[in-house]
Amino acid sequence: MIRFSNKEHAFIQKIHYLSGLPSEDIKEVWEAIVTQTIFNYMEDKPTSFPLIGEFNFKHIDDFISRGKKEAIIETEFVPCDFLKKIIGQIKDGEETEIEKLFKRKIRNSLEKIIIE
Repeated sequence: MIRFSNKEHAFIQKIHYLSGLPSEDIKEVWEAIVTQTIFNYMEDKPTSFPLIGEFNFKHIDDFISRGKKEAIIETEFVPCDFLKKIIGQIKDGEETEIEKLFKRKIRNSLEKIIIE
């Protein structure tokens, strides 16, 4: 099992709160994403993260610090068009697709509460 840092655990909790999905399910999905990313690295392929962009990792060298060997990795990130659009909307002070989606989710949740 992969151990998550406090910072990573906090991120998973935020995803849990936004999605309503169990934290354990989110952790399992992230473990699968990491696994697929490593498989892609081993095949010298980039990893595409939906709605975010494409990441590629390249091993540059190793260094030893305090008796531990650590890889020096170069990363390349190419944002997808959706992410560039959202960032542009935020910069321009416009309502983003994410905000619209979030408002719809809140409205739907409130309607369910009112109907029940």
